[in-house]
Formats: sequence, C-alpha cells, structure tokens
Amino acid sequence: MITFLEGLRSWQLFVLAAALLVIDLLVPDPIPFLDETLLAVLTYTLSRWKKPSV
Repeated sequence: MITFLEGLRSWQLFVLAAALLVIDLLVPDPIPFLDETLLAVLTYTLSRWKKPSV
C-alpha cells in the first residue's frame, strides 16, 4: 500500500478523496448515488495519476 501511495503524483489528494467517499457513503443525502458516483470517479482518476517515469 505504501509503494502504491508513493507512486502517485499527489497521494494526499487521493487519500482525501477516498476519505470523503467513505464519509459520503455513510451520510444520507437528498439525491442518492450522484455525489457517490462523482467521488468514486474522482478517487479512481487520482489513483491512476502516477508520477512520470524517468
């Protein structure tokens, strides 16, 4: 897990987005699944944003 986070360009943003996704899944909202979907896509996008290989 640590090597995965070290390979990301901004691991702090990834961890923040993942934490927000977990919190959002636990809190009920008026429009179901809209913000969960957007946060899941954001978390996935940040997980694919790797450091450039030298």
